[in-house]
Amino acid sequence: MPEADTTSRAAPLVVLPGCLHLKRDPSKERFLGQFKGKISRLMAHVTSDRDQHNPVNPPTGTTWRPPLNLDVFDFLKSTAAGRQLILVTDRNRDDILDLLGTNNVFHEIITVGGGESAMPAIENMLGNAPFELMGTSDTSPDLWQEASAQYLVNNKNGGSESPSPDVQFTRIFNAPGPSISSLKSSLRTYQWTKNFLVFVPLVAAHELSDISAVIAAAGMFVCFCLVSSFGYVINDLLDLQSDRAHPIKFRRPFASGQLDVRQGLTLAAILFALTLIGGSLLPYPSLIVLLSYLLLTVSYSIYLKTRLMLDVVALGATFTLRVLGGAVAIQSELSFYLLSFSIFLFSSLSLLKRYAELHNLKERRKTFARGRGYAVEDMGTVRAIGVALGCMSAFILGQYINSPLVTQFYAKPQLIWLLFPLLLYWLGRIWILAGRGLVNEDPLIFAMRDNASRAVLVIGAIVVFLAV
Repeated sequence: MPEADTTSRAAPLVVLPGCLHLKRDPSKERFLGQFKGKISRLMAHVTSDRDQHNPVNPPTGTTWRPPLNLDVFDFLKSTAAGRQLILVTDRNRDDILDLLGTNNVFHEIITVGGGESAMPAIENMLGNAPFELMGTSDTSPDLWQEASAQYLVNNKNGGSESPSPDVQFTRIFNAPGPSISSLKSSLRTYQWTKNFLVFVPLVAAHELSDISAVIAAAGMFVCFCLVSSFGYVINDLLDLQSDRAHPIKFRRPFASGQLDVRQGLTLAAILFALTLIGGSLLPYPSLIVLLSYLLLTVSYSIYLKTRLMLDVVALGATFTLRVLGGAVAIQSELSFYLLSFSIFLFSSLSLLKRYAELHNLKERRKTFARGRGYAVEDMGTVRAIGVALGCMSAFILGQYINSPLVTQFYAKPQLIWLLFPLLLYWLGRIWILAGRGLVNEDPLIFAMRDNASRAVLVIGAIVVFLAV
């Protein structure tokens, strides 16, 4: 629990039941959880994976976690250092601590019986000292009158409950509703930069001057943006409970209650329909690649990401399918060098993602990755395999540079050798930074925001341009 600033003159803030979490119907969320569980067990049976009691991937329990009211939580977090925060709850103390997890901002927790008034417990703790109160429309008027300041929380779906006319509320917190910002966040548009991989075959085949090929690649890029967002929406809907227990992911639109299950399923259906329409307008194999990506991402969300190393293979394959999709769209044959390079490089980055997650777990003094097949003790092995795969990608690049293909495409093939040290520098640097805990849980997003990584990309592009 946080420590209050005892020198502060701010009165203690008492938070009553029903303020911190949004009121949501858990039936649809539980249905999705049960559906995910049944499909996961079916896939485990088909793959003869009987190890359902993996010690590093224990069951997560059946307690339903309601979404946090982010406005209330952020307010409480911002004021926790300047005053004593007291939570009044009608739940078991251990249950509420488990429910709060890493989001516990309270200094004291008072447990009262169902239907009992909170006032005796407050007086027992604070005596006659003044206090401020955060409550709901169900809070009794007498309790409001005892407080020196009052905060009203409306936690029903997008509703605005009528405050008591006899109380002048210091602040009213309304339940969040859908917005353009939450919709955009649910699509994870910042992840669309990964889909630029579809242009790699276009560049590698030196067909940038072919307008029809450029249009086809651009069409595949749009389709991959649609289908990848579909995958993110489905993943977030299936991971509601685990996301709410995560110190960062609890802010995602579905986990935080900004968007509900019905809206998520509607959004997923629209994205799926647009993917089918877009894929059908591209050369026939394009739709097969897109549907393969869709099937793989859904399988990953339901089952594969919980299995040791299968998750890495699946993640690496999603990136390789983007490259394959780009080749199919422009009807160009994907070379052995580009395909194998993609497999090794993206498998290395997938392991880097897992390594970063384990490093974060270690910093939080946790021992296993919830919903994953890895434990903190696996960090050394994960790092060794990841670095080895990265070196293999560099080896494949060297093989390509030394092949006859280079002389066909480049007037100055000797310049292409400069790509080799650039790749080694970038891979070595990002793995070392990951070991220091400086890489977040998505290495590609980190690379896109990292000045040194961007410099490597620019220098590499200049080298290729001068070599042509």
